[in-house]
Amino acid sequence: MNISKWEWYQNPKTGQWYRTRSDDWLLYNRIGQDGGRGYQVQLQDFVRRYFQLRPARTALDIGANMGITAIEYAQYFRYVAAFEPVPDVYKQLLLVISKNGFKNIKPFNVAIGNENKMVKMKYRANNSFASSVHPHGDQQVQMKTIDELEFNDVDFVKIDVEGFETEVVNGAWNTIEKCRPLIQFEYKHNLAKKFGYDVDQLICKRLQKIGYEIIDKKGITYTATRQKDLFAVPGGK
Repeated sequence: MNISKWEWYQNPKTGQWYRTRSDDWLLYNRIGQDGGRGYQVQLQDFVRRYFQLRPARTALDIGANMGITAIEYAQYFRYVAAFEPVPDVYKQLLLVISKNGFKNIKPFNVAIGNENKMVKMKYRANNSFASSVHPHGDQQVQMKTIDELEFNDVDFVKIDVEGFETEVVNGAWNTIEKCRPLIQFEYKHNLAKKFGYDVDQLICKRLQKIGYEIIDKKGITYTATRQKDLFAVPGGK
């Protein structure tokens, strides 16, 4: 895999360093958005506000890419576990963590799902955000579950896995019930259906049964919003 196209980008407002490449159109065009603050800044603001008056111990960044969200979380969480299965992108994640000097981010070169096994990943070098587990993928990677990794004090979980969210939640269910974290996940029916999942029934309704509220970044319930990124907020926290 040719990684020569990767280059450094420094955010002019935060001073943070990222790895990007001009042929990865989504990464290249979004990394410096919002006045130089970075990608998905409104979602990050929601998380930051939520933890202003709550413990911010362990964050799980599932689908970390080259670290754009991990280095955001590392500024206010005690510990960040960043999961990126694609070897080429994982190398960039290591560089970003080192360049920015964060000591509280631990990277994992694994996919996260509902089983411990080898799976195929489809890596899209020109749109790395869309890389996903795929039966006809071009790369073999190790998949693990969150539960088997036995994290403690998990206060936040971000899941960005292109339709594979149900598998991640299934493999993290014991951790979710034990720790009651805030959960951010993508709500994309078409992607979930490719894996045979109904995201409403298997994530939203399942989480609601144990006291979670499902809302968007503005607090609008998931049944009334058009947003594709949702938060599951635990009751009583």
